[in-house]
Amino acid sequence: MKPLGLHWWWLACGVLVVTLAGGCKKDSGPRCGDGVIEGDEVCDSTNLAGETCDSISGEPNGDLRCAEDCMSFEDGACHMCGNGELEGNEDCEGDTAGTTCEDLGYAGGSLTCSVDCHYDVSHCWSCADGVCQADDGETRDVCPSDCGWFDVAVGYRFTCGLIRGTGAFCWGEGVGPLALLLGGGTHLVSIVNGSGATLGTDDEGVVWMWFQGNPIAPDTPELAQATEISAFGAGGNHYCFTTADGQAWCSGNNDCGQLGDGTTNTPAEAVQVEGLGDVISIAAGSQHSCAVSGDGLVWCWGEGSAGRLGDGTTHESCDVGGNTVDCAPSPVQVTGITGAITVTSGGYHSCATTGAGEIWCWGLDNHGQIGDGSSMDTCTMPNGDVSCRITPVKVPGLTGVTQASAGNFYTCAVYNELLNCWGQNANGQLGNNSTMDESSPVSVPMLRVLRVVASDTHTCAVSTDGTLECWGQNELGQLGNGSFDNSLSPVEVVDSTDVP
Repeated sequence: MKPLGLHWWWLACGVLVVTLAGGCKKDSGPRCGDGVIEGDEVCDSTNLAGETCDSISGEPNGDLRCAEDCMSFEDGACHMCGNGELEGNEDCEGDTAGTTCEDLGYAGGSLTCSVDCHYDVSHCWSCADGVCQADDGETRDVCPSDCGWFDVAVGYRFTCGLIRGTGAFCWGEGVGPLALLLGGGTHLVSIVNGSGATLGTDDEGVVWMWFQGNPIAPDTPELAQATEISAFGAGGNHYCFTTADGQAWCSGNNDCGQLGDGTTNTPAEAVQVEGLGDVISIAAGSQHSCAVSGDGLVWCWGEGSAGRLGDGTTHESCDVGGNTVDCAPSPVQVTGITGAITVTSGGYHSCATTGAGEIWCWGLDNHGQIGDGSSMDTCTMPNGDVSCRITPVKVPGLTGVTQASAGNFYTCAVYNELLNCWGQNANGQLGNNSTMDESSPVSVPMLRVLRVVASDTHTCAVSTDGTLECWGQNELGQLGNGSFDNSLSPVEVVDSTDVP
């Protein structure tokens, strides 16, 4: 028997033939699956005419569906959670009946049954997802990539590092050889050191500042209020930061214009860098600062001696301690670099990485810290002529560079998860088991490196497996390996679980 709707259509068509005497225009009629309830249809696809599991079957939970012919409902997935019987698409009733997180493919954790009779996996954890669920039993021993070290900041003679799920630790000058928990479990998400101060933001966006491992609340109002800080740069006597809106701010000494506000006056509070917006990376050196704008250009300001501003020209004259030095109180564009994504500044030189995986350096080159194997320029400083690069040069032999750090007189870079350093090496800060300076990159014996930070005489790097290694000078325990002996190659920082 033909469906009632189709039978009616033929009747209607016959009427139309007589009336129009020229043909028959088809009426589509009800079509199951188009989401529109027509004719005798009681539902259509996801259109349930307002019906629910409760109204159709008396069971309040589950999924009510429309039958394939749109003439009835399918309530097989409807169920009543809490009646002690597994029904419909229920996973559990009250408890998990022995099913564990591991049974569902997770590495560990605690599986529970939710109020709607489905598995609650929020307390199950997986390794290598970048989240340390310490409260759910995920530990550094079983998953170091999640619960190990993930960031480090290296100061003049001390070091601070971050462990996921645990907090911040510092060691070295004023602390001792072992890492000590900082601020009663304050969970920092970023950290950076200058020569004497450390800055960090916690998981609530609050900014902290401390010296030699002793945390204090920041005393700069603008910094304390800028809760959405996206980047830090800490120099010897000043620091800079960027806010979520891309604006750059600096605070501290300004005798060379290193704050970038167009003056050489040292303000009481942080000042906005003149003429820069959409800043994506920022760095502070000894008496200069640099930044990368969103269009991939690099800008520098402050003292310009030894070519550290990278624009190949001279600027204003500033009186610093009775000496006349070249300075630019407002940002100037670094020559020849496009597509930059990060910048890092050492004492008297800077380097930028690009989206193409290159690294370019400029400034003082008295120890080979520029990394191109030669020095073609000569710059005059108060103490005499020095080797330098007044405009950027690309460091040869390195491709796939993802991160770099400029120390006082040396530089390190991560490329393809490998690590190279170059420049001054009197204390073994290059990590190549030598004390000879290197004007070209040399390999550091570490594999799968995530991040490196260079400072004055020691260096630290985090691996992708959550380990942290340091090398160089260690007379105050800044390497964190439980000794005071210098090391010319990487040594692992003592496990935080060994700290009393």
